[in-house]
Amino acid sequence: MVKIKVCGITRRDDLIALTDLNIDYAGFIFYKNSPRYVTPDVVGNISGSIPGKIMKVGVFVNASGEDILDVYHGSGLDLVQLHGDETPEFCDDLNIPYWKAFRVCPGFGIEKILRYDSDTCLIDTYSTNGYGGTGRSIDRNTVKDVITGLSHHDIRVMVAGGVGVQNINDIIEMNPYGVDINSTVETSPGIKSKEKIYEVMKHVQGRSIFR
Repeated sequence: MVKIKVCGITRRDDLIALTDLNIDYAGFIFYKNSPRYVTPDVVGNISGSIPGKIMKVGVFVNASGEDILDVYHGSGLDLVQLHGDETPEFCDDLNIPYWKAFRVCPGFGIEKILRYDSDTCLIDTYSTNGYGGTGRSIDRNTVKDVITGLSHHDIRVMVAGGVGVQNINDIIEMNPYGVDINSTVETSPGIKSKEKIYEVMKHVQGRSIFR
């Protein structure tokens, strides 16, 4: 079954909705330039006493190792997603579970991904305007090439970049490890719609999953 991550969580009600829907991962963005930025204190308040087994992912962009580790331990994260220009050595020195994110465009080669010692990566739409969260749909052929290439190296691929009902079927057909959805299931930045998330999940799971 394709895993689902909903990123950019800023409200407790939205996290509760994710647990109701049995979402696999919840993403919290610790990047101050993002409209979905949250502080560690906010995440603690949001996630305290939340039932279920949802995995908490902290998203960072070119943060210091000290800051990442402080947030990781202080917020009770399960893993971190490194969405900037972090080197393989930097990632390994953290000594915590991580996904490295890559902004890809047509012609992107997997050699860069293979430099990192992680069994899961995330690919997102390349943009000159920032590090993800643009809402622009990722190129289908590029996704296919990356997933196919990494399948020979036992590296799982999370697909981000404007993932929603308009392209989810095409992405699922390429057999990724999971999809990362964000702006396509919002009513405004950081405010999620349970109904929109459910519509995406119907395509992923093919059945009603409301409890």
